[in-house]
Amino acid sequence: MALSDKLRGKAVLALILILFWILMSFLYIVLPENRPVARRYGGMREKEVKLCGGDTAVQDFKFPFDGVRDITVFLEGKKLGDQEIDVLVEDTQSKQVLVSETVNSRDLGIGQRFTFSMPMDNSAGHVFRLTVTNKGPKGEDMEVRLLASGTVRSFETKVKVNGKEEDLTLVSRIGFCDGHVNRIYFGMWILFIAGSFLCLILFGDNHARNFLAIGLLCGLAYVFWNPYAQPIDEPAHFFRSFALAEGHLNAELSADGSIGANISDNYGLYDCIWVSPLNSYANSELMAERASTEREFFVQPYSANYISVNYFPAAAGIALGRALGLGIGWLVYLARLFSLAVYLAFAYFAIRTVPVFRTAFFTAACLPLPLYFAGSVTIDTALNGAALYFCAICVKYIFSETETEKIGIPEMLKILLAAAFIASPKFLFYTPLFLLLFFIPKEKYARRQYRFILFGAGILLVAAMFLWQIYLMRTFVFEEDRNGNVSMAGQLAFIMEHPKTALRTLVMAFAEGIRNYFGTYTMYAPNAMKDITTVVALVICILSDSKVPEGRIRTRRIFILAGIVITLIVAGLTIFAAYIGYTPVGGAEVEGVQPRYMLPVLPLIFMALTCIPAKYQGRNFAAGSAFALLLVNAGATAYTVLNFRAFP
Repeated sequence: MALSDKLRGKAVLALILILFWILMSFLYIVLPENRPVARRYGGMREKEVKLCGGDTAVQDFKFPFDGVRDITVFLEGKKLGDQEIDVLVEDTQSKQVLVSETVNSRDLGIGQRFTFSMPMDNSAGHVFRLTVTNKGPKGEDMEVRLLASGTVRSFETKVKVNGKEEDLTLVSRIGFCDGHVNRIYFGMWILFIAGSFLCLILFGDNHARNFLAIGLLCGLAYVFWNPYAQPIDEPAHFFRSFALAEGHLNAELSADGSIGANISDNYGLYDCIWVSPLNSYANSELMAERASTEREFFVQPYSANYISVNYFPAAAGIALGRALGLGIGWLVYLARLFSLAVYLAFAYFAIRTVPVFRTAFFTAACLPLPLYFAGSVTIDTALNGAALYFCAICVKYIFSETETEKIGIPEMLKILLAAAFIASPKFLFYTPLFLLLFFIPKEKYARRQYRFILFGAGILLVAAMFLWQIYLMRTFVFEEDRNGNVSMAGQLAFIMEHPKTALRTLVMAFAEGIRNYFGTYTMYAPNAMKDITTVVALVICILSDSKVPEGRIRTRRIFILAGIVITLIVAGLTIFAAYIGYTPVGGAEVEGVQPRYMLPVLPLIFMALTCIPAKYQGRNFAAGSAFALLLVNAGATAYTVLNFRAFP
């Protein structure tokens, strides 16, 4: 079919998409006054400059861009009284004072940042001199600290303390917005809008191709435009991937017992920069800096208890980037790209593989929430894709009536590959999915012994993951402390002493959170958009035809019931884990449970919805459902990367 014919047949949808983008641009284009990008100085901020009473620190900042908006200084205090800190910024060329402010020591905290307005249109090539003076009385008990870095790069200068030059440079940010920033920003909008129309052209009756179009559009937007680090816990997961790329299969312990890894000594840059096109323009020197061959121990305990299997895709991307000599910014992009590729491959072949419930799998794969994580570095990416593929293979051989389709060696290897990605994360809580294998008739195996081989290999796989997990938990003992009095042993003791109270808390958490756990399919979006996404997904599944053969109707009922039971087991395990691992001892509410934890079992829920007797009888259901999911994905993605997170 010619391109003109395709467009003519989708004229109404194209008009809807045009109106959609007019509305989105009106709502989400960031206004010019809110578009500052930060030029970052001071790199890793691993040092500090101490200013006692009467001390002065002076540093010059060479600035290469027009459109300066403000400057941010990082201050903290120790044993402070009621004293004043003067902050002065002047343009060394014109001698114009741009900032003259006084900060009271009572406002200082740990790593406190202070932003001061200093607008200047023609600022390219200027040098700004920052002077910070502690006006308090002399003495160590009245100490102010400026965050600093011990690495002074070519575009930075050294700080002078009381006229003496130190081998340090202050951590500061200078916000600006010039013509290039605006062109990059609007270029992102134009590319994304054009991509959505390309998706519309490609949509047809092929669910797998429709998924690939939406997945590539939104996935690549998250990979390149969602500033690192944004997705939940991405710094911890990227750390493990980076360490794995350097040969560390597990985390390590330092001499003092800290949990982390001995990796490139400039890794700390990842904690200080936001990798994105806009920040790459503002900080090209930092983004191009290569990972050092020198080693330093970095503390990162939050992912130490996770089995490293699901980190291999991102680690492969990082290893490739380092082999090519690319800068640290590109290491993030490649780690995300490899993760995205794994998810897209798993989900694409899942949709192609499954002979029934195809719309349910397509919808589960195309939701904004899994696509958001697919474009990031996290163990959820491979887990979600592998769960889709594993369920699809099971469904294929449970419901297929074709005698020639048998499970041979290649199929068993595919099942075990997906199972490895499912069993390794989240303390093996998703292994109940493996119960689906029991529903595959023994006649579907190419040889009788293959069933026993597959089950035996699966048991060995789960046992190996279990032993690995036990080793990690015993070696790297770490308890989440962000929520207060969190103690796994203490919570288990509380359960034994107050079983009724604990059970009531767990049951209430499940009952009250059922909509949140199973009905939230968007990460960042206004509440109205989240609700619309949920309605669209549910309606698509309810109206779709499961296409189960007449001879398999009874099997479908049993299978759907088993799927619901498996889902409830996984939900229960997840809530219990959050209760003992993230909730304060004796807490009345379970903390730490998130909707993303239910994504691996979402296909089971969506398959159940297809059994509701309300079917769409018209034509082009696949293309229409793809268009509906394109709209909700485009809205969520545009809000996230072109508005909410565009200018961090």
